[in-house]
Amino acid sequence: MLGVVFVVMLLLMVTCYAPNMFSHPDNNILASPTVTPRHIVPEWYFLIFYAILKSIPDKLGGAIFMGLSMLCLFLFPVVDSRRETSNKLTLWYAVSFFCVYACSLFIRVVWRSYA
Repeated sequence: MLGVVFVVMLLLMVTCYAPNMFSHPDNNILASPTVTPRHIVPEWYFLIFYAILKSIPDKLGGAIFMGLSMLCLFLFPVVDSRRETSNKLTLWYAVSFFCVYACSLFIRVVWRSYA
């Protein structure tokens, strides 16, 4: 019990009296609201949308194209109008999947090299 009290007191002291003890020095640099630093890039799963927004100069157009890209992904199951269902991967699904995968990989690589 004494160990738990000691750890809690230590954590409270660090939290209350030295909150920046484990902080990175870059966090103290004043931010410019007009310029994004070059070292800040989105996570890998947002790079596609980041590339869409950066490539289209209009904000509304970028938002529309982001929505259309998501709509295309959600419409893949609806495109197949066959009555029977199977677990076999048809040629259409294989080509469309690898096309989307190749495009997203290309966008990720290109935009990762710019940042």
